Amino acid sequence: MSDAQRDPSWWQASDGLWYPPQIPTEPSAWGPENRDPGAMENQPGSSAPFGADLCRFCGRGPVATVKFAKQVGMIIVRNNTTVSGPMCRECGLSTARSFQATNLWAGWWGLISLVVNPFKILGNFMNSRKVKRLSPPVEPSKLAPLSPGRPLWQRPAMALPVAFVILLGWTIYQTSSLKRTADLVVGECISSRVAGGVARTMDCRDPHDMEVIGVVDDVSKMGEPTQGPCDALASELRVPEMPLEDLQIVYFQSSDKSQPKLICAVRRFDKQPMTGPLSGG
Repeated sequence: MSDAQRDPSWWQASDGLWYPPQIPTEPSAWGPENRDPGAMENQPGSSAPFGADLCRFCGRGPVATVKFAKQVGMIIVRNNTTVSGPMCRECGLSTARSFQATNLWAGWWGLISLVVNPFKILGNFMNSRKVKRLSPPVEPSKLAPLSPGRPLWQRPAMALPVAFVILLGWTIYQTSSLKRTADLVVGECISSRVAGGVARTMDCRDPHDMEVIGVVDDVSKMGEPTQGPCDALASELRVPEMPLEDLQIVYFQSSDKSQPKLICAVRRFDKQPMTGPLSGG
């Protein structure tokens, strides 16, 4: 201890005196099991116990000054941890992968966490690139370096973001095939599940439930929709592959109240999927 700060790493206690950082003299006392990246955070002088040019965890160089952050969302509150300082390649990658895995798995659970977490992930990614560019350490090892462990994509924490991406892609695919019934045109194939003024269009070469054979514009004066106009359209169909007796006429009104349309479609009587477009449809 001293009345004056002899080194930037010295810290001032409540008694007004300055103390050097406490670094264990025995490497075994500060092995990897006792050097959790967040364990020394917020301790005076702990960000660079070996000096600014050596790794804060193992005392080797070269180093890059980086900062890694992780959070655990707990619906209303968050548990944040930040570690910064000089790190060698191995210790930096170990910290980056550990923190990033926590963010990917547990960093989303909460409204604030959901907003903040992408920035933490991006910040960790940018800092991890700094340590990846470092050359292998040339300084003698004072302590065993932290193990980088498996790459992030091989860790269980990747299951959640991968599942999210799959779910998002499936949702986009499903919604992209939805179409307002008022916008249906002749020759489009659709699913039998028509609800809320929306139909799911399908490729006519794939199994489908119905095919639109006609659209009667502005049936507002018709009163209740009738099958008459659809029967007339169906009588003009020419389907060599299937007798007309095997087809059932289906009609429904579009959801456009300002200019309602009568949608005429056909499906098989046995309600089995249809394959291929109707000839003349």
